[in-house]
Amino acid sequence: MKIAPRVESMFAQAAGLHQSGRLKNTIYAIGSNVFIFNQDHTVLIRFTLRPEEAPFAHPISFDAADYDSNKLREHNGFVEFVQKESGFVRIKSCRAPKFSPEEIVGIFKGFGKPSGTGVFLNKSIRALLNEELSHIEFSSRKGKLVIAQRNIYNGSLIQLERDGSSGGLGLLTEELEDFGPLGIRTDDFMSLFSFADALTLWFGADNVVHFSSSNDKLKMLGVLSRCVYDNLGGEIIKDKETK
Repeated sequence: MKIAPRVESMFAQAAGLHQSGRLKNTIYAIGSNVFIFNQDHTVLIRFTLRPEEAPFAHPISFDAADYDSNKLREHNGFVEFVQKESGFVRIKSCRAPKFSPEEIVGIFKGFGKPSGTGVFLNKSIRALLNEELSHIEFSSRKGKLVIAQRNIYNGSLIQLERDGSSGGLGLLTEELEDFGPLGIRTDDFMSLFSFADALTLWFGADNVVHFSSSNDKLKMLGVLSRCVYDNLGGEIIKDKETK
């Protein structure tokens, strides 16, 4: 089968993230859905395809590093990527990963639906964050979103707050309920903007952050695992309580 251009773009983005080391991942396609699940099990993304983009009557799965061509097929439990050049046919066979597509569907459904107030973030926020720092902290104090990064070695702290005069980070609805602080891996968060220009995040669920693309042209839903590490949000809480 020859996959649709938009699906090919998803696969290529996932392969690029894998090769860069930012998000080593596995790709699953089943029916009208494509899933991307990273190898550290901290990011799970589901894309819903348009009818004309969904040729996956037979579920397939492969490591993103093996993605090789927009022409692929399933044969005896292997995914085969096919290329034709200079009178030759090149076939690359790849073993199926640990989880089956059906199992990934079950894992995704197990996280339920988003709850709480959604927070809108544009990809331009990346310019305000340090990609070399391992984690990003999110919290809400008195209804205001606070995003922070800390360097645990030299004590420096980056802190972002919504600019009320310009809309800034933006809230979709009323003020947030207080939560956090909670941590997300920087690479996980940054990787999401490889697929979407803007995201909505929900912080209401236990242990995960739900997210979706804020674009009707791309139906992307997923979950991010929360992280816990020493002194998470300590300075932010103290600073807010003294004001």
